[in-house]
Amino acid sequence: MRVLRETSALRLKVTLAGVDNLDHTNAMFCREEVVGALAPGGRLVFDFGTVQTIDSAGVGALVAVLKAVRRCGGRMILIGVHPQVMSVLKTIRLTTVFEIQPDEAAALVSLESTPVTSR
Repeated sequence: MRVLRETSALRLKVTLAGVDNLDHTNAMFCREEVVGALAPGGRLVFDFGTVQTIDSAGVGALVAVLKAVRRCGGRMILIGVHPQVMSVLKTIRLTTVFEIQPDEAAALVSLESTPVTSR
């Protein structure tokens, strides 16, 4: 697994490459890489386009990243969420916790139109 990062003014985009699942074998690495790249007050766009399945360790990593983003005073948006991953998030009611957009363009519109304090 590789965690690809693109940084621009107060925005970090993270894409998981070389993997189609976020599970117990790679969740801790993913969490550490993403949390380590966060900037105070920054906004994270987490591209889930390659991830087709997720287990409890993967969900735990996502929650840990979200907590770290919020501690930094930022926001996180998931994009490109595969239907199976979305099903898991819906089942455990995390779609009410995570901000999810279909693609990067929609995420950027949301980031620009909604202040950080609203979530």
